[in-house]
Amino acid sequence: MRLEMADGQKGIEARWREFRAFLRTWKMEIDKWHFVGAGFERWQSSFLNTVPVFDGQAELIRCDFVGKKREEFERLTSAITGRRKEDKAYNHVELIN
Repeated sequence: MRLEMADGQKGIEARWREFRAFLRTWKMEIDKWHFVGAGFERWQSSFLNTVPVFDGQAELIRCDFVGKKREEFERLTSAITGRRKEDKAYNHVELIN
């Protein structure tokens, strides 16, 4: 039993490490400066086009949260993705689990 719990903790740590690595590359992607005729600018599409990828990565660690921490995780990820529990698409995804 202890071995299973240790393996479970290692799994959580590995998922978190991967998620942090994803966040680092995601931040670089959405923070890019793009060359335009008169200089450089950031494009809103750099963020909007990568939100689905963020949502998928967040889903991989969602199960590692319970109780209040899960509620806080849902609140924070919803602020980025725009998904809410009231949305039909959100509820359909939950049904798959």
